Amino acid sequence: MPFTPKERVLQICDELGEDMDSASCKALREYIQTCPNCAAFVDSVKKTIQLYQEYRPEASGEMRLKLFKSLKLQQ
Repeated sequence: MPFTPKERVLQICDELGEDMDSASCKALREYIQTCPNCAAFVDSVKKTIQLYQEYRPEASGEMRLKLFKSLKLQQ
């Protein structure tokens, strides 16, 4: 399920160790609203997250093994 803008800001603030209503988070929201490049960046991140949440690729067993091996992960 995609995040709402409020949930995204809350997540960012949480990662920064800040409360949603803290001065830092309020300043972040206000700045993003006044910065066209920042707003465009945030929008592209939102769209990327949405695509990854919806995308379910099919992978063969061999492809999966190669991926895990290249990432040095256990299966």
